[in-house]
This record gives sequence, C-alpha cells and structure tokens, in this order.
Amino acid sequence: MSAPDIFLSYSHEDAKRAKLFADALAGEGFEVWWDIALRTGETFDTEIEQALKAAKAVVVLWSRSSVDSRWVRAEATFADRYRTLVPVMIEPCDRPIMFELTHTAELSHWLGDLFDPAWRVFLGDVRTCVGLSQSPLTKASARDPLPPIDQLAVAVLPFVNMSSDPEQEHFSDGITEDIITDLSRVSELRVIPRSSVFTFKGKNVDTAVIARQLNVTHLLEGSVRRSGNRVRLTAQLIDAATSNHVWAQRYDRELSDIFDLQDELSTAIIEALKLRLVPTAPGTCALPGTRNLEAYDLFNRARALAGTMEIARLFSAPDLYRQCLAIDPDFGQAWVDYGLTLFTVLTYMPKNLFDSWEDLDLACKRSIELAPDNNTSLSLTAYKAQWEYDWPAAAAAISRIETIPDWSTGLLSVQWGLGYLADGIETCLAWCKSEPMILQSSLSLQMAFDLAHRPEEAAREYIRSKSLLGSRSATDLFAMYRAMVAGDHDAARGHLQAIVDQGEFPGVFWQDVLDRFDDPPNALQYLRGDFSNPEADHTLRMLLIAEFAAYFGDEDLAFAALRKGLVEQRHGFGVIHLWFPIYRELRKSPRFKQILVDIGLVDFWRKSGRWGDFVRPLGDDDFELIG
Repeated sequence: MSAPDIFLSYSHEDAKRAKLFADALAGEGFEVWWDIALRTGETFDTEIEQALKAAKAVVVLWSRSSVDSRWVRAEATFADRYRTLVPVMIEPCDRPIMFELTHTAELSHWLGDLFDPAWRVFLGDVRTCVGLSQSPLTKASARDPLPPIDQLAVAVLPFVNMSSDPEQEHFSDGITEDIITDLSRVSELRVIPRSSVFTFKGKNVDTAVIARQLNVTHLLEGSVRRSGNRVRLTAQLIDAATSNHVWAQRYDRELSDIFDLQDELSTAIIEALKLRLVPTAPGTCALPGTRNLEAYDLFNRARALAGTMEIARLFSAPDLYRQCLAIDPDFGQAWVDYGLTLFTVLTYMPKNLFDSWEDLDLACKRSIELAPDNNTSLSLTAYKAQWEYDWPAAAAAISRIETIPDWSTGLLSVQWGLGYLADGIETCLAWCKSEPMILQSSLSLQMAFDLAHRPEEAAREYIRSKSLLGSRSATDLFAMYRAMVAGDHDAARGHLQAIVDQGEFPGVFWQDVLDRFDDPPNALQYLRGDFSNPEADHTLRMLLIAEFAAYFGDEDLAFAALRKGLVEQRHGFGVIHLWFPIYRELRKSPRFKQILVDIGLVDFWRKSGRWGDFVRPLGDDDFELIG
C-alpha cells in the first residue's frame, strides 16, 4: 500500500464526526487513511498497523468514547513515540493522563466550516507534521505574490449588516448584489459573481487568501447600518497585491436616496480603478431594476427566502415576489428571480404545476420583454420550453446565449436534454473557471463527465469538490450512481448512507431504499409499491425509481417509471436522466428509442439536422443509439 499522508484514529462511535475530518482533509489534498470497515473490533489488524506506521501524521480524535478505546490509545501512543501525533478534541473529555501535556487542538464545536479560525490553525499543524508548509492543493500562502492576472478583477465581499435588527440582513445582502450587478456592466472589469463571494459571508478569512482563491486584483468590502429612515454605508477598495486601501468612503443618506447612493458608489469605484464606463458584451445587458423602495425591500426579502433552499422558507418566497411585482411590474430582475423560484418549487412540489404554470409563463414572457438579450432571461425561457418539450424553442433560446449566464443550470439542462453532452462539458468548464469556489459548478462538471462516460474525471472533480462549501447531498447522489455503474456496491451504499445522514432530501424514500439496499428482491418489491403509490406520483420520484430499478435489474419497472415520469406526466426537466450511464444497457432496447420518439426529440433532431451525441440517423425513418 502507498504511504498515506494522514492516519485518522477514532472510535467507531464517532464515525460521522470522523467523516467530516476525513472529507475536509481530503479536500485539502491529503491522502487520508480511515477505513471504517476495519473498526468494528478492538484488536489490531495487519492493514491498520501498516497504515499507522507509514503515515506522516496521525490525527487522533479524542472523545468520551475514544479515550476508553484501547485501539485509539495504542495508536496515539505509537504516534507519540514516532513524533507523528496530531491530537484534536471533538468533544469535552478527560484525555489519557500521558497525553494531558500534549498540545491538542480544540474543535469540539467544529461541524465542517472550512473557514473556521480554529480549523485553519489545526490544518497548519497537520501540514507541519506532514512536512508541507502550504496546502497540497494550492502550494501557496497568503504571503505569496498573486498569480498574473490579465484583467482588472474585483470581488465585492458581502457587506456587513451593522443594524441592530438582524432581520435587515437581506438589505445589506441586496446592496452587495446590486453593486456586483452595476460593476458587471463595465467591460474592462471582471467581477466575481454573487454565488462565489457569498461563500465568504460571515467568515473571518484574510483578504489576501480570498484574493488568491478568487484570483482578483481588488476587493471591495464594507458595512451597512439602517436605522429608521437613515442609512449609513461604508466601503473600502483594497489592492489585493499590497493589501493597501485604494479608496475608502462613508455615506450618510436618507433611505429614499439608496438607489442614487448605489450609483454614486459604483461610479466612485470605477473612477478609483481608472476605468472607462463602456458597454458590456452582448448578452450581459442588465435586467431592469427598480427605483421603488417598497418593491426593492420585498425583492430582497424574497431573494433571501429563496436562497436558503429550506423548503418551508422557499415556498413563502413566491408571494413576496408577487407583491413586489404588483408594485413595480417593470422590475426585470424580480421577474427572472420569480421564475427561477417557481421552477424550484415545482421540482419539489409538482402538484402545484397547474396553479403555478400561468405565473411561470408570465415571468418568462416579462423577463424577455424587458431584457430580450439578457443571458439569464434566455436561459429561463429555454428551460421552460424544455419543460413543455418545445425543443425548437429551447434550442433557439440557447443559441442566442453568448456568455455563461448567471443561472447556468438552465442552459446546461437544455444542452443535456437535447443530447448535446459535449456542449455541456464546455459550459461546465467555463463555469468552473469563472466560479471555482462554487459547489454547484463543480457538481455540474461531475455530471457532465458522467454523462459523457468519463467517470475517472468525474471522480477527480468529486474529490476536489470536498473542499467547497455547500450541500453535499447532490454530489453524493451522483457519486452513488457512479459507483453503481462501476459495480462497487459498498461504495454506492456508503454514498446513499451519506445522503440519508445529511437529511437534505425530503421524504422517507431514501431511508427505505437504504434499509433494503443489500436485498435486491426486497428493494424491488418496495420500488414497485412506491411506483403505484399516488403520493409518489410525480416525475422526480419516478426517475429515482427507474434508476434504482435499473441497478437492481428490473428493466420492466425501470421503463415503466421512465414512461410515467417523462411521457405521461411530460415534465421535461427530467429528460437529462435519459443520458445517465445507469441506463447504458437499457438504451439497447426498442423501448428506450420509443421514449425518445414520444417526447419529440427524434423529430427535432431529424428536422434540425443536428442529432444528439449518442444518437445517429439510419436512413430517413430510423436511428440508433451509440455509446
């Protein structure tokens, strides 16, 4: 076996906490040995002993359980003898007396925050023990010179809410987002998107570290205090190479002047950077904002709710958007965000389709009317056309998208739905280049590689994504599919367990499948019952049933669920599932070809002259699937 960087010593009762450490350390580029399968007893195993001796650092997780473990005590004693011990407290406890005088990191509070100051200090101790002065991934520190940047680039960090009312957080976030939007109109300036900079919200991270990770020349940071009808805004522009302030200003204004204040602030930054205000590239034209303070406040509240992705809060966002748009019906950004929120609601609650589709149709039409060349408006319109299986309209909309839109998911979904998998990889690579810190962009790239039958590259990107912040359930879902295709049942079960443990996907379906995962006949019996359950009668559930049925070997159930979800219910958002590698064998069946015919893809391909990457025509009236 190759020598691991880190041997993780822990009690089997602390396995979930140990996984947090293992994933975070792996995300930093370390090779971590921590085989939970070998931790069911209290005697040494040969493989464990070999890994322990070979490791450059032994991270011991002290807890009330581990201090009573002869195994963990022995591993700690061995590591102390060979000067590889890096101990850490994961809950208050009395350490073994021989280790009481050993410096021990205190991380009882730590639940995975990669920017937690105590975690960063601990990480430095690990690097020192392993023999690295820098992260194995970056090989750089905050003191190193920034890499060459061929264009001025700025990251607008989330403005701090200094108001006494924490409910005003949406107001300071809204100002941050508006400044990002305003600066994005300057063609000579590269502005980091909101989703990337907001990963640093509430984090105590050195500005030089942020500048390096986002690859920018300047940072803008500030604070907002709202009190009654007054607002105070402070801002400072920092040169990332020197950490010197290029410009700083404080504004005290009436709340009604907030829109003029934002314009003034953006102009001051542009002047401080000695840039010219010239039009941006086609496709990046801004969606119309608002000058109505009440509409602006409702919009920021709605966006804050929609951004949480908590189901109850998410479902309350559309009503706030409707109130906002009733006040200002020409608020283009609100129409787009309203449409995106409705799509998310319908994905989780498809029974609301008939109540929401008219509103969704209006949101798409108004966003295009107000900003016909805006990439996000076009992405929204294309996605809606795909839901309706209007493939010519979907293809026409994405053909007009000239740069990566703010909502790249819509563009990708249509590219994949049309079977243009290579196009999807190009989009994902560009997205990851512009937003490398965003878990969603990494997840999309993993999916793109999987769809193109490039699992090794997907697995490497999955490893990289472990260092990113965000919900991990979706990345574990596709890692589970990847393991299924590879025939690695244990790994697939492990990822399914991780999905259940995180509890981010609603419903009992996941636990029910996990309970039967090692018993295929029992699992299939459950899936057949769920297929007939009226409460589960929606596209997303049908697609999940189809994927597990394909894995457990019931092609008839898999095809029945696919037809029900995609042909009978006709929710086009799920078409990308057809290209999942789990269906590779099913694609040889005439039943798979018939689904493609029934949802209109074959007719579109034949008329447009461009076929999907895994499909090719056979004469004038037939086709075949390849790969």
